Amino acid sequence: MRQLKFHEKKLLKKVDFLQWKNKHNLRELQVMRRYHIQDRDDYKKYNKLVGMVTSLTSVLKKLAPTDPARIELTEKLLDRLHDMGVITTKKSLVQLEKLSTASFCRRRLPVVMVRAKMSETLKEAITFIEQGHVRIGPDTVTDPAFLVTRAMEDFVTWVDTSRIKRKVMQYNDRLDDYDLMHVHYGRASMTALSRIPAFFVFPTQDLDVDAVASNLSSSTLSSLDTPVLCFLDQPHLHQRAELAAEVARRMEAAGSLSPHWTWPDVPIRQLEPEALTASGAGLASCRAGDEHAQTDSAGDATRGTCCAHQGDCSATAPADSSVGELRAAGYRWSGTEMGAGPVTYIWIGAPDAPALQLLQLTRSTLPWWTLDPTTYTLEEGLPVGVRRLLRRRYALMERARDASIVGVLVGTLGVAGYLGAVEQLCNAAEAAGKKTYTLLMGKPSPAKLANFPEIEVFVLVADPQGQILDCKEYLAPIITHHEAMLAFSPDSEWDESLYRLDFGTDGPAQASEETDATSELALRAAKGLRLTPVATTGAHALTPASAADYLVHKRSWRGVEAPLAGAAPAVPRAAVEGRSGRAAGYQGEPSNL
Repeated sequence: MRQLKFHEKKLLKKVDFLQWKNKHNLRELQVMRRYHIQDRDDYKKYNKLVGMVTSLTSVLKKLAPTDPARIELTEKLLDRLHDMGVITTKKSLVQLEKLSTASFCRRRLPVVMVRAKMSETLKEAITFIEQGHVRIGPDTVTDPAFLVTRAMEDFVTWVDTSRIKRKVMQYNDRLDDYDLMHVHYGRASMTALSRIPAFFVFPTQDLDVDAVASNLSSSTLSSLDTPVLCFLDQPHLHQRAELAAEVARRMEAAGSLSPHWTWPDVPIRQLEPEALTASGAGLASCRAGDEHAQTDSAGDATRGTCCAHQGDCSATAPADSSVGELRAAGYRWSGTEMGAGPVTYIWIGAPDAPALQLLQLTRSTLPWWTLDPTTYTLEEGLPVGVRRLLRRRYALMERARDASIVGVLVGTLGVAGYLGAVEQLCNAAEAAGKKTYTLLMGKPSPAKLANFPEIEVFVLVADPQGQILDCKEYLAPIITHHEAMLAFSPDSEWDESLYRLDFGTDGPAQASEETDATSELALRAAKGLRLTPVATTGAHALTPASAADYLVHKRSWRGVEAPLAGAAPAVPRAAVEGRSGRAAGYQGEPSNL
């Protein structure tokens, strides 16, 4: 190697070629490469934690060994690090001096999987985690940077529906397809299933029965002259009988002449897949949450029927409103003692529960009372957010009327009737002159749907409690099955009292052969400049989309008209030579100079 020249020495006088590796990020790159750390910020966080622990250790070592503060803080620090699995023993602070970022990296989920022989390499383990094959306890983990504590280490396993788990069980001769069951922890919609049976385990959260009963037995509720349906959130259902008895005792002691109170329950904890019937064509057996009393303009109560089965479904309530089992959002109750008038709804539970949103959206025209168990305050009326959400859904439905390309977004394969709902949407869109694309996507996101910019509106086919998505960040709106069927039908009208979130709904109304002059003009001006001919009714017929009847009747100025819109074909004319020159003075024009 030659010696450096004078100017090279001047430029490199501050560079130490013997120690430069130790001063830079060589150690950082080695650790990230060894443990397959994808995000550099994760390494920085581990390094920062190590620095905090070592600085705290140095401060504690300066205290006297018999100092109570040192003894207490040392025990807490060693216990915390030992529970995290960063250190192996809880002997003394000496081992904390050798703590490094690799100690935290060894607690990452891919490293734990490799040590547990669940994967051969870290790269393969990271792939399994990102694809959703691994769970810790009941929760599926998709983040490779998840730190596994010492208590969680024994609960790292494959998800129940993972093909890797089935392959391992098949290799070990332990696979039994007849014992396959999905166990669901937490709140559940209790929707009818199509494939795998499920067992539900609800969380439990205690209520202050005296405080709740005191609010429910107040003079305001006791003076109601309508039947009352009192829904408890699923974590509070274990106190349903106790709370009902306490409310009845308080009202009886107060001498209030209250109407009949009904306390809906979720009596079943296991669901079996429903068999597809020929009469239902694969649709859901009945409307989930539409079996409630509706009051018409004359004041008489009518009970909804199953649209898909035309009243022949065994799961629907009979035509007589005084008998039958009613269902809504997974709850069931008996309607034998219910009156024919409107019903007052009371909700006891979390204000953000999915079941509450479903009940309030499908019953927005009925009186509501809500009681928050955290504050034990009783509020009357429908929340402002529900009214705003319904107006938002109406605006999205109107936007869907003008869409020409529709994406049917299948978000579930386990809910009964999803295949019939997809087929019904495609047929309705085709009848309305729209083109459809069917996409299977378990968890929609703005990044995923942005790959289809040509689609103007998406229709989500999913569980009733998961169909309402906040689509402000999406490029195209996302509507429900019910909203799509209204948008694809020209004669349908928006009615909040008939709003629903299930799959069962009537198809689009068929246009009659005889249409008046107003309908013809509206058809000709449909979609403005985007006119779509319908081959079934003639070459010059247009698909019904938006009401442009006012522009056709009232506008006086006529621009460029197309024969498709009703204008006469233009007469061909010979080409005429135009002017030449500048705009300040064309050739042939008189000059003012």
